[in-house]
Amino acid sequence: MKYSELINKHEEKNIPYFELLEVEEWKQKRKEHPKEEVFVNHVILNSGSLMPLLFTEHHTMTDRRIILPDLTPNSIYINVHHKFYIHEKLPWEYEDADLITICNLCHIDIHRKEKIPIYTIINGEMVKLQYTPCLRCQGIGYFPEYRHVENGLCFRCRGKRFEELIVHESDIPTPNL
Repeated sequence: MKYSELINKHEEKNIPYFELLEVEEWKQKRKEHPKEEVFVNHVILNSGSLMPLLFTEHHTMTDRRIILPDLTPNSIYINVHHKFYIHEKLPWEYEDADLITICNLCHIDIHRKEKIPIYTIINGEMVKLQYTPCLRCQGIGYFPEYRHVENGLCFRCRGKRFEELIVHESDIPTPNL
């Protein structure tokens, strides 16, 4: 699906971030993004999958072998991570230098452990916003492991990713009858 089709589907409003990551424009940017930095921390298996060599919570070392609990080589794949976000900028509109290539498990760890800076552009200058990542999904907007239920959408933020952007029922005006 192209971005223009997604806009029509959502009537130009409230497009969940994870849906932007499914459009052709982002897939093309992700495919073209240089991947050399991922190979410093990972090794390619014969199957073409990535096997992480970083020792984070999901990587443990036992008898000089890497043990990945409950994972198969097919469950590890490349993600492209934004080092920061610019409010109102589409995922594929960033420069390559603003992106890094990492495995999906490291990507989840980054979002859980680090606060990714968010900026807006005012008079051509980047101004840092003080947004708080969603308390449920840590600012990811969805849960990849639950794609089978509403495409993994976070039920707390509904894909908005930040507490300040969540519309609560109490914020919605009720009509006087």
